[in-house]
Amino acid sequence: MTRFEAYLNLWGALSIHAGEHAEDGELARLVDDMNPYWYGFEASKDIYIYQRYEELWVRENTTYTPGEDNAGFTFGKKFFTLLPETDTRFQAGRKAMQELTQEEWNQASYTNALTGTFMLLYYILKNRAPKDGACTAFLEEMNPFAAEAGQLCPDRELSDFFVNLSTPNGRPIAEVSYDLAGRFLDKVNNLELVRTLRGAGRSEWDRIRLEEPLAFRTMPADE
Repeated sequence: MTRFEAYLNLWGALSIHAGEHAEDGELARLVDDMNPYWYGFEASKDIYIYQRYEELWVRENTTYTPGEDNAGFTFGKKFFTLLPETDTRFQAGRKAMQELTQEEWNQASYTNALTGTFMLLYYILKNRAPKDGACTAFLEEMNPFAAEAGQLCPDRELSDFFVNLSTPNGRPIAEVSYDLAGRFLDKVNNLELVRTLRGAGRSEWDRIRLEEPLAFRTMPADE
């Protein structure tokens, strides 16, 4: 799991918690200031928050996997204990982290893993796949930026199909998954798309995850 993915889990879990506690204005303000999409690069709306997050991540020499650190939950709790105690936003964050359950965190992690996998796959295919009729038509159906609320893409059946593949052995994925992307393309019966993903390979998949975390999560200029 990359630093940005763990941060998205933190922001997502706190966003859900804030929605369930609308009376807590400081928590709502914290969630707004943590917004990782505000500038279009790896940062938070309040620059200090993500800068501090990066510092702790580097200091801890952090590499997290779901099995070792509950998809970043332990790290998220530690992060808030090291922020200024006098800031009422961070007080609200510490309290929320104490109230969050592992189940709630796992749901945020699954949502981020699911959407991240779908968006990264779309990004790779859109930039690398042949511009033939079949590939172009499939990418129009897959476009996550044209989806209705609650769906991954405009084609509801395709969206549901992808979701159903995301729980191998009954366990939801917890991070952006090259294997899930491969399983999905193996079943949609388009050899060119399969070749495109395999041509990029796991190394390019992981490089984009790490080095360009917003490139595939934000709408391209030509959409």
